[in-house]
Amino acid sequence: MAPFALSTAALGGVADSEVAGATSTGFGCSSAPTTSATGTTSGNGSAEGPSAETGVAAGISEALVATALGLGVAIIAVIFYNYFQTRISMLTGLFRIQAAKIVQLMSA
Repeated sequence: MAPFALSTAALGGVADSEVAGATSTGFGCSSAPTTSATGTTSGNGSAEGPSAETGVAAGISEALVATALGLGVAIIAVIFYNYFQTRISMLTGLFRIQAAKIVQLMSA
């Protein structure tokens, strides 16, 4: 049996999906605050337009909704990102343990 096959079998073949999940979640974490800030600035820009008081209220309302949605997405993304990072750390430790076992078997 090849050393890599032994490690993959010990880990249950979940390493690839965990890394892919962490990468996409990291992108969500990094882009959500930008989306929130963009919505906030566009809403404030609408509020400063040449309209009456109702236009100002609508612009501020738009900015608040965009900010709240951006924060909601960012908070959820950070939770999943931390989960995947913890899981990857655990898998890395399992890889190291399996590699040490293989080295012991080969040297004996």
